[in-house]
Amino acid sequence: MARPQKQGLDYFPFDVDFFDDIKVRKLIRRQGGKAVAVYALLLCFIYKNGYYIGNDEELPFIISEKTGYEEAYIREVIKNLFSLGLLNKTLYDEHGILTSKGIQERFLEVTCNRHNMRRESRIVAKFDLTEFVMTQETHSLAQETHSLAQETGVVTQKSAQRKGKETKQNKTKQKQTKTKGKKKWRARVKTKTRSHKNHHHHRFQVLIQYQFPRWRLGTIQRL
Repeated sequence: MARPQKQGLDYFPFDVDFFDDIKVRKLIRRQGGKAVAVYALLLCFIYKNGYYIGNDEELPFIISEKTGYEEAYIREVIKNLFSLGLLNKTLYDEHGILTSKGIQERFLEVTCNRHNMRRESRIVAKFDLTEFVMTQETHSLAQETHSLAQETGVVTQKSAQRKGKETKQNKTKQKQTKTKGKKKWRARVKTKTRSHKNHHHHRFQVLIQYQFPRWRLGTIQRL
């Protein structure tokens, strides 16, 4: 069975000039710095789901629970997000969802490579606020990223194979070394045994010559 395609994001871009945006500056002026935390949490909810979320009645409570701010304050912040254009009021009134053109554009930029650079079915037509067109530069970058991922997989596979081969060779060398060691040990034992036997044989001959006359020595040796 084919694995279902993931709709939400694991991360989303956060511009370094976020606080220079005139809309964000107005939001802070109207609702204070706490409003940015509410807006950022809403973005996390939206991107985790994809490019929009439904404006559930429990949403203010959920945000209040996570931020510690009053539910009434959360509702006021959301109203200002609509009036400032940080959220789209038309789609909220018609379909009860929280989204915006900027949110949808960033969603498409992140997911353009996930689905082989195809835009079809990424955003439902009735919710679509964008005219997203992949530039040649973006397309080339996506292709390079995909190729790099494939090459990394191949390199990892080759590295694993090489490591397995080296491990096998090391085991073979260790086995050969042990075999050579055993052979050397056996050769030493044989040499010592032979030397020991020769030594006792020589002592025996000396003893015979000392205790018996020479005319009897030949008879004993023949025995």
